[in-house]
Amino acid sequence: MDIKLSIKQTIAYDYLLQNDVFEVLYGGAKGGGKSCFFCFYVILYAENIIKNCNITKQKYPPVIGFLGRVRDVDFTKTTLETWKKQIDPDIYEIHEQKKEMILFKKVRYHFGGLDDEENIRKFNSAEYGLICIDQAEEADRDGMATLRGTQGRSKINNIDLPKKILFTANPAECFLEQDFNPENNPELPYRASFRKFVQALPSDNEFINSKAYIESLKEAWKHRPEMIAAYVEGRWSVLRGGLYVFKREWLERATFVRKEEGAIRLSVTANDPAWTGKNCDDNVIYQCVNNYVARKRTAQKEDTIITAREMTIMGNEFKSNTYIIDSIGIGAGVFDNTKALNQREGIEVIAFNSARRDIENSKKQIEDYELGKIRKEELPSEKYYNKRSQMWMEGAETIANNVFVMPRDEKLWQELLAVKYEFRNGKMLIQDKSEIKDKIGRSTDDADAFLMMLYARKRAKPVIDVQVKKEEPQRKISLYK
Repeated sequence: MDIKLSIKQTIAYDYLLQNDVFEVLYGGAKGGGKSCFFCFYVILYAENIIKNCNITKQKYPPVIGFLGRVRDVDFTKTTLETWKKQIDPDIYEIHEQKKEMILFKKVRYHFGGLDDEENIRKFNSAEYGLICIDQAEEADRDGMATLRGTQGRSKINNIDLPKKILFTANPAECFLEQDFNPENNPELPYRASFRKFVQALPSDNEFINSKAYIESLKEAWKHRPEMIAAYVEGRWSVLRGGLYVFKREWLERATFVRKEEGAIRLSVTANDPAWTGKNCDDNVIYQCVNNYVARKRTAQKEDTIITAREMTIMGNEFKSNTYIIDSIGIGAGVFDNTKALNQREGIEVIAFNSARRDIENSKKQIEDYELGKIRKEELPSEKYYNKRSQMWMEGAETIANNVFVMPRDEKLWQELLAVKYEFRNGKMLIQDKSEIKDKIGRSTDDADAFLMMLYARKRAKPVIDVQVKKEEPQRKISLYK
């Protein structure tokens, strides 16, 4: 196979050829060719082993290394898909169930996730020469210690396999920052001589239109300069200590956004339901009209029927044609009852599953888009870890871009300003709810309902004035005939 490396990829490969270099961290920005180099080096290492150990075709090829990520599903859905696009299919065989890849019918790699029990059992007896970890910023030091323990004993035809580890990573606060010291920060431990860091920025990638790619990154992150510093300039330190989703100056500035009054163009009703037991959370309903909050309602200890009824009353008053409900737990009942109350043409009731991960549904969504069943906006996201993260990050972008009037509500502001985000699997992940509750003493009920409203508003169709029948006064809504 003819492999062409960029200048930075060549530097990384030259390091890996040196006898006194055992670990290389490659990347540290977006668009630097990390995943491609991962794939290419796996091939080059195998070719060198086959040549130096004089390996011929055999029924049971020897294992020479492990290829993986933290989560098995991420390796299969992302890294392995990149492999299939970049590597000639004639030179490899993939055995999904065994989690093995055979190259040139002469050598084998184990592959998968560090979360896979079968892989962990393999590590106890495995003897690897090469370890390649894609998106290694997701990993921790303990997990890597287990893998490092599999190296140093592997031989083929009485010849030692070169002990090499390749990490690819985006900037993040993680063990890699300490081990490889990518910014020569004096506060971090000194990088050992057997470790080398090769920074690959999008501007270093000769195989893409780097100027256009960098401009697209700057446009996507124009409201977050720290992300431009990390992803375009490769600065790891800007992500240290956690990042907050919202900034107070965004909220302050957005209170002066001009209201779009007059005819109702967009109208959305959103609800974050709450259980009805002791010490229950708030049951919050938000109603937006055009670009401002028209009404907010907070209650406790309401059952699903009452909540659905109150949502519909509010929606009718403001001609809402879009309802969105967090459908996890008790929200499933609110969703079913709200849908039953809104059977008129042109009314959309959305069940929002905040825990859902797009990666698990991506193939079906792409097929549905190609068949015209869903809109482009509903395609899987490349930026967010789950729907809750997408809701929070998109909401922050909406407020930062001054397209929605921010209500002066101190409780809402406190919740919005308390939440941090991080990166997992290369995607943005919002801080866990339990951590936020410990921090501010309550759940983010107001913020979740507010942000669900903004999420639905971005996707809502323009309002068509559908009159409620006279024999169904809006204050006499009932689920029962």
